[in-house]
Amino acid sequence: MLAPCSLHRLGEHGWNKVYRKGGNTMYRFHHYPICGPGGTAVPIILGLAFYVYLAICLQVLAKKTGTEHAWMAWVPVLNLYLLCKIAGKPGWWVVFTPIPFVNIFFGILVFMAIAQTRGKPYWWGILIAIPLVRLLVPGYLAFSGPERLAEAAAAG
Repeated sequence: MLAPCSLHRLGEHGWNKVYRKGGNTMYRFHHYPICGPGGTAVPIILGLAFYVYLAICLQVLAKKTGTEHAWMAWVPVLNLYLLCKIAGKPGWWVVFTPIPFVNIFFGILVFMAIAQTRGKPYWWGILIAIPLVRLLVPGYLAFSGPERLAEAAAAG
């Protein structure tokens, strides 16, 4: 029979000693998940904030490129279809999104085409493959430069 752990304190992680009758020592691993009760709010809020940021960027991109149905940016699967349409790629490319590694390749192709549509260098699309930089690419493509390429041509 195990006695209560004498070294265990609330919130402590890792290996703790558990004493048994007869003086023998046994070790037990205590694991407390990071996102336990009350800790789940932060990842949910960050996830929602990221989704709203991407939806706003996608909606602005659709308006600036003259793509119809900019509201699709807010609907989960339709936003991928809209992304393909902004890039001038066929909408059926959405079927590649759940395939590992293939989705990265097609994502780069789509963002390269969007960068060229916005009058930016194509290598901005390649940057979508770099983990933290990919957060900046949609915002840069959406909020930099002229409202439409037609306005840039008329002004230039």
